[in-house]
Amino acid sequence: MTGSWRLFLLCCLLQGDGCSSAIFEAVLPDEVTTLSGSCVTVPCSFTVPDKYKANLHPGCKPTWKKDQITISTTTFRGKLTAYNCTATLNNVLEDNVKNYFRIDCGNPLKYDFSKYPVTIQIKGLPDAPRLTTPKEPVVEGTPVELGCSAPSYCDTHPPTVTWTPTLGLSTQLQQNDTVTSTLTFNASHLHHGNNVSCTAAYYIPSGNKTVTSTRYQLSISCETMYYLFNEKYILSFVFFFILI
Repeated sequence: MTGSWRLFLLCCLLQGDGCSSAIFEAVLPDEVTTLSGSCVTVPCSFTVPDKYKANLHPGCKPTWKKDQITISTTTFRGKLTAYNCTATLNNVLEDNVKNYFRIDCGNPLKYDFSKYPVTIQIKGLPDAPRLTTPKEPVVEGTPVELGCSAPSYCDTHPPTVTWTPTLGLSTQLQQNDTVTSTLTFNASHLHHGNNVSCTAAYYIPSGNKTVTSTRYQLSISCETMYYLFNEKYILSFVFFFILI
């Protein structure tokens, strides 16, 4: 869980529906990061002065703005009556732009939270996937587990993580802003010295595709095979000696 989400959840816990507030205030991260043309979700909560709470209703209109211009490509995901203004900004193209939340309930409750903006940063390329490799030496014939974690900049379009070559069974799990894939296979001496690549493919809603990968060289020990060979050799030698 990222720091921004932890901050948002903490605010929700402390705020509550019955908590009093004296000011208009929005709680959201200072900045969020995404890829050009992709989306980004901004966790957001807000408070209003007590005298306006009776004006808050399900029909209130939430909008997100930049420079007083409404962002039309916004998917609102929060529940206003729960003081949740979380939204997903789609098709983000402008870097280092400040965005803010506005509420309009068609009554005295109308307010721009422009004092509490979030800055959207655009990355040219996604961060490379991070590999988790075995801590102990890998012995032939034993199961091996490799992990690969890739950042998810847009939770509605997470990256697809694949392995090359496909050595065994792989599973993928998305949790908050990270996608993790686990590859499980049985070690063989044929794998020794080979490279395994973990690739994260980001499909941008506009139709583009960005790919990044990380490589790992396998090191397989044949201690088990040597042990069986030596044991067989010793038994054969003893049997031959008895026959003599």
